Amino acid sequence: SIVGGQIISTLYSVAKGAAGTAQGRAIGLTTQPNFYGLGGQLAYALLIYLFYRVQPKHRWIVVGAMVPVLYGVLNSGSRASLLCCAVVTVVWPIVERSAMTWYVVITGAFLAAIGGEVALRALGQTTTLDRLTGNLSAQYSDEARQQLLTDGLNLFWKHPIQGNGWATVLLYHNAYLEVAVAG
Repeated sequence: SIVGGQIISTLYSVAKGAAGTAQGRAIGLTTQPNFYGLGGQLAYALLIYLFYRVQPKHRWIVVGAMVPVLYGVLNSGSRASLLCCAVVTVVWPIVERSAMTWYVVITGAFLAAIGGEVALRALGQTTTLDRLTGNLSAQYSDEARQQLLTDGLNLFWKHPIQGNGWATVLLYHNAYLEVAVAG
């Protein structure tokens, strides 16, 4: 159901085009681009798991489902989700201990990245690869996160023992800081 939901979210994102974006980054059926990327990242890992759980004659379905899922990760602009998918892709053949898996994974990942990037550029959207090279959207995100980190630390030091409650804690984009500020 997670994989199916991510595919539906990706199809929705494609249908909405630039109208379904936040700061040029697609959000699918989520409320923000990073959630959309996280959904794709989770779906990708689950598809790798499912690849070995389905009959070999049905594996094409799993591989086919990877295309929209990876497209969604690229479309989200989430650098962390793309990095996680890359790490999972590299770890997969190591765990499976298969040279053929290395070949298939590396070739497939390369073709998916190139194809996804070409498709996203054709749609005129900001992509994860654009953000990795430091475009204005990425600089804005990095500066905003640094400011949130500073604000969170300042708030933590105001009430380090008593805490500040959970009302606005999700703003800080760092789970450890959020817990420290709230608790």
